[in-house]
Amino acid sequence: MKNKALSALSQWVRENKKIAFVVALGIIGMVLIFVSGLDPGEKKESAEAAVSRETYEQEVEQRLKRLIESIEGAGKAEIMIVFESSQESVFARDLSEDVEEAQKDNSRKTEDKYVIVENNGSESGLLTKAVYPKVSGVAVCCDGASDSVIRQRIIETVSALFDINSTNISVVRRAG
Repeated sequence: MKNKALSALSQWVRENKKIAFVVALGIIGMVLIFVSGLDPGEKKESAEAAVSRETYEQEVEQRLKRLIESIEGAGKAEIMIVFESSQESVFARDLSEDVEEAQKDNSRKTEDKYVIVENNGSESGLLTKAVYPKVSGVAVCCDGASDSVIRQRIIETVSALFDINSTNISVVRRAG
């Protein structure tokens, strides 16, 4: 009985290779989706998990401060960064089209909705990416700013990091 079923299945697969291939891909896809949902170590980012603007700005300033202080001759530094805009959140959207209605009256009827997920009893949009604000200006106060070579190195470093014009970067000597 078992051999009969296997031979019938193998004969069907040989006769319908394209359909069997699509079915096999579908089964593999479902297994992968199921397995990915079992991994507790991977947490999906939600709107609440996104880094706040203030935290992001402070982190960028601290990293730049450490970098400038590591430039030979720069000495102790204080940094202020001006950001162009606020953080932008991009949420997943579901675009569906009513094909039956479109065929009947030659018009396209589409519906665009945000994808909503439930997490611990609360609903929120599914965050696909967070676009952090662009830097528009940087002020640097450091001990070594009176040396024109060090000042130029700092300006070139900041300009390269944030892709901003050198006219938007101010480097001055620190008081004290």
